[in-house]
Amino acid sequence: MESDKKTIVYFHLEKGQNAKKHFWNTFRMPCVNIDMGEEYELLFYKVPEFYGGGQPWDKQRLFETLSAQLEQTEAWDYYLQPELSVLLEMKEKLPPEILLHMVVKQNLCWEYLFLIGWNAADDEFGEEGSFQRMDAMEEQRRIFAVLLQKYLPRINHFTVVTDRPEMYMDFTDYVYEEYGIPAAYVNKLEKRLGKNKKTVILDGRPRYVPPYAAIPEEASYIDFWSENEKRKVLEKKRKDIRYLSTVKFLDTLAKNGYNTRVNQTHTHAEKK
Repeated sequence: MESDKKTIVYFHLEKGQNAKKHFWNTFRMPCVNIDMGEEYELLFYKVPEFYGGGQPWDKQRLFETLSAQLEQTEAWDYYLQPELSVLLEMKEKLPPEILLHMVVKQNLCWEYLFLIGWNAADDEFGEEGSFQRMDAMEEQRRIFAVLLQKYLPRINHFTVVTDRPEMYMDFTDYVYEEYGIPAAYVNKLEKRLGKNKKTVILDGRPRYVPPYAAIPEEASYIDFWSENEKRKVLEKKRKDIRYLSTVKFLDTLAKNGYNTRVNQTHTHAEKK
């Protein structure tokens, strides 16, 4: 009987590893199959940093290799480790919602909620890209609404950190109408707001520098973009903060081998 599960593919960059030891070898990309319940399965592919002999991949070859894997698996959705996106010179994308949901689900201390939203300084679209910007903001608001639906009844205080409050008013109006939670707006976090052990920060802003001094003790920091710089800042400056991200969650899942099986996937790489 054919499985009805939706397949999500995650490509993870393996630092220092070579795809091929010799040019005549066939490239085999290790894959960990992670059972995610009745609806989804996750294929965790380990992508070597180099093609062979420490030589970098040709970007087109790497793109074609990963694209062929997506086609072969008939993937429903995919996610690239951010460092791999940089290697491919591709714009990073948010993880599939099911993965973000599993990350959010790890947090237990909901009471004070802070949403790090879009700022004018982060606008990459420019004046000519107003429709693109609105589409991106609408998608972000939709994802927040889906992810938080289960947890909003437990929230007592909600703050949006943005210098564009008008972009979030539809969402905050919804939260107030449905759950009676009024939203406060601040341009940036400059002092400690929230409550120790009861504060959750959802960071939806790329390249944002966490204001570590302004975060309450033992807060949960959920990074939607899984940026190494954010993780390193918090690990160095605030070891009490619980950092959560899709990449950290997936790496832990694969490392622990929970409900997994390992196989080798053959990809037809060209010979020189």
